[in-house]
Amino acid sequence: RVHAGFQQAGAELWELIEPHLNRERGSGGRVLLTGHSLGGGTATVLALHLAAAGWAPELVTIAGPRLGDAAFAKRFREVCLPAVHLVHDEDDVLKSNTQLWDNLGFQHVGRVVRCGKDVPCIYEGEEARLTDQAAQPTFGGTPSLKGVFVDHCRYLGVYIGVRIEHPSVWLRPL
Repeated sequence: RVHAGFQQAGAELWELIEPHLNRERGSGGRVLLTGHSLGGGTATVLALHLAAAGWAPELVTIAGPRLGDAAFAKRFREVCLPAVHLVHDEDDVLKSNTQLWDNLGFQHVGRVVRCGKDVPCIYEGEEARLTDQAAQPTFGGTPSLKGVFVDHCRYLGVYIGVRIEHPSVWLRPL
């Protein structure tokens, strides 16, 4: 089972991308796909299209969703190179979806890696422990819209989200 919206977005984007792949190079070449949030979900589906076309897709998502069940994740792992999903502990968008994804049986297709929100840091060993899906904190309370978007769009010390005409509405001091 796969999220229908991501499946459709990936299929539509594939139709636009596929004609432009370098046919002279042939299949089997590596292609790196990356995406933040919804773009991470779409990149996941695109990786499967690339694999079906004979390419070797590598996937790195930042705050990407779990968009399919165990069978979907297993299939991804069979045909694609190992994927990495970067997350941080203060991302309320991800935390607010944890229960839904659990209820649907949705899994990440690759390894979940804990990273810094405000610093360019990838955590390993004991520091990375919170990235286990079972240990993910659950969402509680009603967050502010401003705080949610700032925290969801700030990864590795870089703000990667939308910029509004009045950044003071969205950006808070570090």
